[in-house]
Amino acid sequence: MLDRKIVTRVLALLLLGAAVAAQDVDAIISNYVEALGGTDALNAVTALRLTGTLEFSPSDRYGVTISKMRPNLYRYEVDYNGKKVVEGFDGANVWSIDPFSGINSPALMENEIQVSKIKSEADIISPLVASKDRGYRVEYLGGQMVDGVESLRLKITFPDNYTTEYILGSHDHLPRQFIRLERHNPRGRVNTIKILISDYRRTGKVLFAHRYEIQKPNQKSILTIDRIEINPRDVTPDMFAMK
Repeated sequence: MLDRKIVTRVLALLLLGAAVAAQDVDAIISNYVEALGGTDALNAVTALRLTGTLEFSPSDRYGVTISKMRPNLYRYEVDYNGKKVVEGFDGANVWSIDPFSGINSPALMENEIQVSKIKSEADIISPLVASKDRGYRVEYLGGQMVDGVESLRLKITFPDNYTTEYILGSHDHLPRQFIRLERHNPRGRVNTIKILISDYRRTGKVLFAHRYEIQKPNQKSILTIDRIEINPRDVTPDMFAMK
């Protein structure tokens, strides 16, 4: 029979470890929020519009507009030489317009991977900032040297069990990489999508990244943000609705 004192000590150590991990997560997220501009500055952002360019090669570049609005509204547009592909979330429905697939009016999106991705993108600043309000599970995976930079690793698990790992610089607490695992059914194949983040600049009181290098298994692209507008008047709930 196990000694009750030993069992009690083991349980105490496990509980202590869980408490320390929770403190680490809370402290890292708090530092992250401060690095972006602080709670008051982030809460003051009720709507957002980002415009830029999606580049697959120097000769293969397209205009992009991303609009967001609290609490969780999202619209992503890419202009492919006059034909617009649109993805949206109105808080209930994830929908798309894709003339290249013959979808010329908003239709419910059925691809669960894309649905999960768009819902996570709808958080106006980031899922990490919104984690407590949204009920996302955040775990601290420890420190690690990543590309020669001392880094902190956090894993977010969304309600649909998709995960994204955030890699933050341990000195400035700014994200340097996202790593998203995408499960592809029915074969159970998992794709790893890595996004390298850089070029942080302030718009008003908030710090935003302006360059995203997206590395997929068979494709690389670069999203460059040229302009960020905070609380533009023409970003309204109506533009996110599936009509």
